[in-house]
Amino acid sequence: MTKTTFVCCNEVETPPPKAAADKKFEGEWSEPPRRRQPLIDIEAPETQAHAGDDSLQALEQYSDPLPSEPLGMAGRGERLNECIRQLEEMANGFKEKVNDLSEGFEALRAEIDDQLLKFNGLEQDYAMAMECVKEEKETVQHYGGLLANTERQVKLLSYYVPEEHRGVDGAFSQARPW
Repeated sequence: MTKTTFVCCNEVETPPPKAAADKKFEGEWSEPPRRRQPLIDIEAPETQAHAGDDSLQALEQYSDPLPSEPLGMAGRGERLNECIRQLEEMANGFKEKVNDLSEGFEALRAEIDDQLLKFNGLEQDYAMAMECVKEEKETVQHYGGLLANTERQVKLLSYYVPEEHRGVDGAFSQARPW
């Protein structure tokens, strides 16, 4: 498991307890311990090495171990300039990633707009096709009714044809379905 700890540059003193009446703490707190407090502990599980590897490597690349000797003003200024340069590099890398993501997002948005436009066109085409189907169905029902009425009229008229003319082939039209 990889663990990175960021430590503040200023040393932290732990204050003595407020209870002056309690004598057992006097000896322990006569000289307060000086130690560095961790600001953040970052742990990356080894099972997800691909998820945090890049960011941890970047942090390790830019992390500067604390000097064992105190630095002078020139050394501190130099160290601050180096830290500022590293921050600028990280900011530029972040801006590039943001620009790449925003370009990808804009391309995705344009693709979604195109697909939405196509979908709206297909939806209108479907609505118009359903209207046409409805009209055609009404037309078929109308002509089906006219055909049924015509068949009845032909049948009724066939009763008025005299018996001697019923055997003639041309006496009945081809509209007779039976």
